Amino acid sequence: MSAPDLKLFAAFHKPFPQPEAEYVISLHGGKSLSNEILGMQGDDTGHHISHLNATYSELTILYWIWKNGNRDDLKYWGLVHYRRYFCLDKGAGVFTRKKIYNYCQSAVQLNEVVTHKLYDQLYQSLESNDVILPRKMNNYK
Repeated sequence: MSAPDLKLFAAFHKPFPQPEAEYVISLHGGKSLSNEILGMQGDDTGHHISHLNATYSELTILYWIWKNGNRDDLKYWGLVHYRRYFCLDKGAGVFTRKKIYNYCQSAVQLNEVVTHKLYDQLYQSLESNDVILPRKMNNYK
């Protein structure tokens, strides 16, 4: 895949596997308040409100993306949580409802979800929609 036109900024606040996908940029939210060293870009550089993360949570990352995220070359971009990535449509066979919350506990499993196929599906969806939102799903059956 060449330089992607779509980037997902992933909000982290503690150690957790990071996807290897080129289109995901991991960001440490509330880095100015944290003693954690996550080895990724923090929301405490450039024009930022990292010090307000205890009150605003992922919004400090959204603010950082707005002010510093280099989105000019991107056609699409989005914000995801470090454990809540988009998933392929039903039938992709990655996991069942029962496994969804316990699935992405390792980098290998995460990379089975965050794939080039997912990138293509997100891109195609955004070609005909302004925004992608989660669909309600009962995960306890």
